[in-house]
Amino acid sequence: MELREALEVLADGHAVLSEEEAREVCMVLGVPFPEGLVMQWQSTEDALSRYGFVPFEDAPGRGVWSLRLSYHVARRLGLEAPGNAYMGRGRQARANATAIARHFGLSLAF
Repeated sequence: MELREALEVLADGHAVLSEEEAREVCMVLGVPFPEGLVMQWQSTEDALSRYGFVPFEDAPGRGVWSLRLSYHVARRLGLEAPGNAYMGRGRQARANATAIARHFGLSLAF
């Protein structure tokens, strides 16, 4: 995964990333992986009732909300929480990803 791809993943806000993908995003961006953000579920019903989403498979799984990961990365990079100024998961995630991109000298807007 390259920097631009990691930023695009963070800009989504609605996705539940696999734990592996979330770890890769953190590695690319040079921040520690937040073990405390990992969600665990046993079935579709469990994921829906505990976290409010429907996984692709009705099976046990683990993952990380892309929005929560975007806040983690922003804070670890000393950017506070740019997304807090907005309503809606997507807009918050895009604000965080844009600030993170600027931190790395990129002029990306999502």
